[in-house]
Amino acid sequence: MITSVLMSSDALPAGVHLRTPRQEDRAALLDLVRADEIAACGRTTVTAAEVAEMLSPPLTTLADDQWLAVDPSDRPLAWVVL
Repeated sequence: MITSVLMSSDALPAGVHLRTPRQEDRAALLDLVRADEIAACGRTTVTAAEVAEMLSPPLTTLADDQWLAVDPSDRPLAWVVL
């Protein structure tokens, strides 16, 4: 059982930082997930509703269960859901 995860911004590329995702990130997260699915499977099936659901309780607590890596302009680069 994992009881804690230590995250350090020292291990990230220059200019990249971690933050909690926000509801207003939904469109960018949808684009990110779609790009990942296309790269992995050649097609995408994820919907905007599914991304919105992943950002909503009771499935998750954003501050505790999710991390978003963003570039200096705050563009999402990676999304982690624990």
